[in-house]
Amino acid sequence: ISDLKVGTFDKEKIITLSPTASLYEFLSTMITTGLGGLPVVDEEGTLVDIFSRYDIVYIAKEAERDLNIPFAEITHLRPNTPIYTCTRHDSLGSVFNHLMKFGVQRLIIIDEADKSVDGIITIGDIVHFMFRFYQDPTAEAVPPGETLPDLAPAESSGSGDPQH
Repeated sequence: ISDLKVGTFDKEKIITLSPTASLYEFLSTMITTGLGGLPVVDEEGTLVDIFSRYDIVYIAKEAERDLNIPFAEITHLRPNTPIYTCTRHDSLGSVFNHLMKFGVQRLIIIDEADKSVDGIITIGDIVHFMFRFYQDPTAEAVPPGETLPDLAPAESSGSGDPQH
């Protein structure tokens, strides 16, 4: 997917937060950026969780919650949600199949060596790519000799399976 330039790979543009960040910081970041999910990383930058709009539903039930409470102290209020990942070397078809199979909006792209956040790819990124390709199939969005992958849902090879 990185060769196709689909997704976000600029680490300076990827917003992550720490498990010690407050619920207010998470909500504020999501509202001000318009992001639907934020990777949560530890001190070493390793992906440990994700906070999404879906999680807000469970936390909202606890209306008296203090927004200054650290994220790590409220994760028990939601179901144990897996983190869906892929790597920059996965094919676009494989990534699309994982998004469809797991019914998620995004996959966190992790570095295979240290499990740090390497990027993010969303369904919107794939739609934008397909639109660019449709407009100009000769554009460098697809490496020479390759065609747009078959995006029909199929069983996956395992990459992208939840981490927990």
